[in-house]
Amino acid sequence: MARLGTDAHRYAMEAKYRLLKNNYKDEIKDKCNKYYVNHRQLTEEEISVLYERVREIMASEEFVANPLSKLILDEKEFSLMDEDSKSKYMLELSKIYIEIKDKIG
Repeated sequence: MARLGTDAHRYAMEAKYRLLKNNYKDEIKDKCNKYYVNHRQLTEEEISVLYERVREIMASEEFVANPLSKLILDEKEFSLMDEDSKSKYMLELSKIYIEIKDKIG
């Protein structure tokens, strides 16, 4: 059985609570600030780095040919991935990029 402190267990307990109480307001509010890459929730610091990088891309006068490559958080981790994992990682980053870009305006 999973330890009580794991993310999966906490996620399951939160889902169970929402189902029992029929309370989804907090989840909808919190969903706006949660991003996941490689099945891992990004920290507040990583999210702020992504916001800053998207702001830089949008403010740039030059054409940015591949903005997603500027959003890679850990180049070392990315280089160790196989091709399928890299593709999935980039797709997840593209979703995050679009959401942040829409929020910034």
